[in-house]
Amino acid sequence: MIYLPFRQGFLQNEGTWFISDKGRKAAATACLFSLVLTPGLIFLDETVIDFQKFFPNMPLMISTGIIPFSLFLLLLLLFTPV
Repeated sequence: MIYLPFRQGFLQNEGTWFISDKGRKAAATACLFSLVLTPGLIFLDETVIDFQKFFPNMPLMISTGIIPFSLFLLLLLLFTPV
């Protein structure tokens, strides 16, 4: 990751990602998700969603680890264009 900013590129217009309409739409979507959806999901996780209460007999790693991660992956797949 540290090397990426110093890597020499071979494309002539590699710095013009957000000039096209598609690039601007991608940037606006990323901004919307990062500013609205992420804090909203954190708020829901802290106040409303309690996986330990929903699944009291399951091991902690499953109820607070695998199930929330699977839900996150499902959301990611639903919003990823094919």
